[in-house]
Amino acid sequence: MNVTINGQERDVGSPSSLAALLEGLGVEARNVAVECDGAIVRCDQLAATPVRPGARIEIIHFVGGG
Repeated sequence: MNVTINGQERDVGSPSSLAALLEGLGVEARNVAVECDGAIVRCDQLAATPVRPGARIEIIHFVGGG
């Protein structure tokens, strides 16, 4: 299945949910914010949110510093 992640089209196989997609990408859900097709997805909803072909997904990483 092709989706767009952070502006780049990618073939991600067939993840069942956004949580599965993040896991497949090696991304810890607690360290990111996720937007799917223009809507912010709460962390507790990642496992219940399906990934659809053509979805536009933004993954924003939190970075600390001083």
